[in-house]
This record gives sequence, C-alpha cells and structure tokens, in this order.
Amino acid sequence: MIVHTVLLMTGVLAAIAPSTPIARITIASGTSQSAHAMVAVGTNQYETTFEKPLVAHVVPANAKVRFTCVTPGCTFPPQIMAENANRAGPNAFDVDADTDTGIASISFVVRTLSVQPVTVVAQSPSGRGPSVRFVLIAR
Repeated sequence: MIVHTVLLMTGVLAAIAPSTPIARITIASGTSQSAHAMVAVGTNQYETTFEKPLVAHVVPANAKVRFTCVTPGCTFPPQIMAENANRAGPNAFDVDADTDTGIASISFVVRTLSVQPVTVVAQSPSGRGPSVRFVLIAR
C-alpha cells in the first residue's frame, strides 16, 4: 500500500507522490577511497572532503536514493550540491537517479568527531528495500 503525504503550505494543500521503491541497488564506484581529515574551523570536529563521488546504480532508473552517513556523530556540513540532490537531514541527502542510466551519485564533505572510517548507506528514502554501504577512510 502506497501512502501519499499531504502538507499544509500557506493555506494550500499539496499532495506529494512517494518516491519509486528501489528494487535493486549496486555500488558502481566510490567506495574504499581515502582522504585527509582536517580540524573544521570553529568546531571540535574533523572535516574530510572525498574527491570521488559515491555512485550507485538503481532499478528502476527513476528512483530516489538517500545517502546517509551512519558513522556515529557524522554530519554533512552546509555545502553546494547538484540540482538533483536535496538535504534530508544533518547526515543525509536524497538524490534523484538519472532516468536514462539509473545512476545516483553524490560528492560531499563530511564532519566526524574523530579521524575514523566513514560509512555511508545508500537506500530508498523510506528505509525499506535493498541498500549498499560505502566505506571511506578519513586519515
């Protein structure tokens, strides 16, 4: 059963169609990369810029993919993202896959409490269905 979310925005009701469920997701590239962590200005956190994007291939091709950093204390600081990406929380971005190729990708900066491996999970925004884990090394 698919449930539609309804929002009240300035007196106007707007129905939002749910994202297409992901039937299959695989890692295309981006896992096992490493980058230098530096102390983030004005914080007690480390900031790491991973140069290579995390790339996932999804079926169906028009699915939305949520990239979530699941490392304890991990956040994505404010940053410029592609037009097909939207912030979904302090540690997550929703990315629309390319409807022709089924590729969803994200390049990002991450903040962590210590210099440690960073794990990012890619899955449906609903949290149901298949998922993949990208493991990155902050050093």
